[in-house]
Amino acid sequence: MPLRFLFPRRWPISALVLVLAATGALGQDSSSSNAGCVDPNVVPMSERVNKSEFTRNFLALTVYRPAPGAEFRRIAELESFPGWTDEGERVLDSADGWIYRFSSDEAGVGASYFWLLRRAQFTDPKLSPTPRQLAYSMAGVNPASCDGDARPTAAGVAQYGAAAERWCGRIARYLDEWLGLAPLYFAVPPGPDEAMDLSDPDVLWDWMRVMYHHESGRTPVVDRATFERGVRLAADYIRDGDRLERPLGDYLYPCGAEAVAATALSPGPPATDDAALRRMLDALDRLSSDLSAMQAQVDGLRSEVEAALAR
Repeated sequence: MPLRFLFPRRWPISALVLVLAATGALGQDSSSSNAGCVDPNVVPMSERVNKSEFTRNFLALTVYRPAPGAEFRRIAELESFPGWTDEGERVLDSADGWIYRFSSDEAGVGASYFWLLRRAQFTDPKLSPTPRQLAYSMAGVNPASCDGDARPTAAGVAQYGAAAERWCGRIARYLDEWLGLAPLYFAVPPGPDEAMDLSDPDVLWDWMRVMYHHESGRTPVVDRATFERGVRLAADYIRDGDRLERPLGDYLYPCGAEAVAATALSPGPPATDDAALRRMLDALDRLSSDLSAMQAQVDGLRSEVEAALAR
């Protein structure tokens, strides 16, 4: 008997939503590299060319081994951030560091903003840092270790020994590359010791694009709307005590299947407004058409196999 796809005639709406999301019939978020609903402002995964882009880790936040062959020195705060994932093959940099991966562009943006606010050791106050302070924070170098020209101080030599020159050199490279890119995004680029008001959405957007560009080597692949959803995700996560009160899907591109499925699973009755129901009917029509085409392919293949066996 040929295979047939059978579904109950009356399913709860929430169950239908989950089936449609799982099959992709509702369309899926391009920021999660799925087909279907495509945000035209976001560069698709097939056109991303470097590791910070296809891991969606736009600051290339990376963990390293303390010694060859040892376990990675993992960062629990980042691994707890919504959207962090260890699925798929781990992406390593040229120094064998593990570049963390995130499940959506919004999660990657959120993690970068979270890191800037929560783990930037040498920026005070957090929302008015200078590029130099951010360079020390991103490099993980104590500012007392280097002078204004990024040369090792006596304190730096005492702390890092022969490696002090290399560590201070990282500060110089960050500053040179960031400030070289800043004119692409700022009408009036900041100086190395000029405080930036990162509570201003425009300043934050411009500066984070500088940092993203530095890691990817080209114009960032996220648009302003995606960026703002990611920042909102991180801000809510921090505000709620490093936990997310709302489903992660609420922060993704609006027609993403993840958002629909997450809403169906959230407490309370599923959304049943007329617009949502019409979208569901359209999705059911598309699913029915797809299943009919699949059934025809299955029946045709079965006929070929049976004919081969009858010879």
